[in-house]
Amino acid sequence: MAEAVAKTRPHVVIIGGGFGGLYAAKTLRRADILITLVDRRNHHLFQPLLY
Repeated sequence: MAEAVAKTRPHVVIIGGGFGGLYAAKTLRRADILITLVDRRNHHLFQPLLY
């Protein structure tokens, strides 16, 4: 059943999990679409906040 639903909804692929990718995913999270976020790493690191 999930496959039938997946074929009817648009699929958005976001390349990169930096600030732009995360902002795009957060903006689209309530839309009726499938979102895939692709990034090299499985974490988000903003080094200036590591002090």
